[in-house]
Amino acid sequence: HKSILLEIDGDFWHGNPNVKNHYKQSADVQKNDEIKNKIAKKYGYTLIRFWELDLKKNINILLKVIE
Repeated sequence: HKSILLEIDGDFWHGNPNVKNHYKQSADVQKNDEIKNKIAKKYGYTLIRFWELDLKKNINILLKVIE
């Protein structure tokens, strides 16, 4: 049994490169994301990240990845 974490990163706050406007400190948010990734891995979790924009285009991407 594999433990999976799903993170949906907001385009504005996390600085999606495919979106024009970002939070002015999105680089700090991305650093925190990297820390989360390392902690998840350390404890045996698989952390899968999605961009908000990608889910708006195709919500079914969640189901494909989970399966």
